[in-house]
Parts: sequence; structure tokens; C-alpha cells
Amino acid sequence: MKKNLYEDFHGARPIRERMVDLPEPKGKLIKIGKLVRLEYEPDYPSQYQGTRFYHNSGDTGTKKLKTNLILCTDEEGKNLFLIKANPKAKHPYFSERGIIG
Repeated sequence: MKKNLYEDFHGARPIRERMVDLPEPKGKLIKIGKLVRLEYEPDYPSQYQGTRFYHNSGDTGTKKLKTNLILCTDEEGKNLFLIKANPKAKHPYFSERGIIG
């Protein structure tokens, strides 16, 4: 992620940053289904704090593509992952406009 992406999207600087250890999936992932829509609310200090946004999967803002996101879990069911159905596809990606595609 580029350095200013948080500020470009939220219109504010982050209060703090932290390093995290993301769980790396081991073994097979279990497909739950295609992601159709995602809904989220940014937190403080975002200029959009408390505003609920939704993203229809495949929506680029100018056209509607077929969804390229799969919701899946690891074999223990402990973690959830969003992965691209076609990892070589350009969409979806995240920009200062939010989720594109």
C-alpha cells in the first residue's frame, strides 16, 4: 500500500500505526462463496467517521464487472480471507476512491 493511501482516502492522517502479523493460510482454503457486497464504516480520525459505505463487487464507478472476489476460510475456520478469483486480473484494487471493481 502506498504511504499516503490512508490520508488520500480518509482525508486525515492516521493517529497511530502498528505492525501486525497477518495469518498466512496453511493448506487448503475453503470457498464460502463469491463476495457480492461489502459494507464498512471508517473510524476516527477519518473525515468519513460513522458514515456507512457499501461496495457492490465489480463496480468500478463507470461500469459493472463480474465479481472477482471470493470469500473463503482456512481449514480450521479460524480466519476469513478475501481473494481474487483470477489473481492476474486488475480488479479489484483499492485507491483514494475506495474499492474499485
